[in-house]
Amino acid sequence: MLEPNVVAWNAAVTACFRGGDLESSERLFESMPFKDSTSWNLMLAGYAKAGEMEMVRKVFSEMEVKDDVSWSSMITALTQNGCFDEVFSVFMDLQRLGLRPNEVSLTKKKKIQ
Repeated sequence: MLEPNVVAWNAAVTACFRGGDLESSERLFESMPFKDSTSWNLMLAGYAKAGEMEMVRKVFSEMEVKDDVSWSSMITALTQNGCFDEVFSVFMDLQRLGLRPNEVSLTKKKKIQ
């Protein structure tokens, strides 16, 4: 029997978010045998679009590895949901960790200045 791979799991999570079913998205995510960075970033984006900023913060804090997409997704989520003070805090965390902001995160920062 075929087992779904991470791409299939990610597609299912995305479909649930697009359908507005946050609970099913969360259940699927928690059931995933393996989560890649795309899985985590999908959760960030899905919760952000739903305006669930507490869940965005929770997912971001639980991420073991944050890539450029993760940082940009977090900055975008905060910007889209009016959490402007936090944008600067996250941007400073990014710099403090020695990471360079990418074009997306710089654009978001400039838009709110």
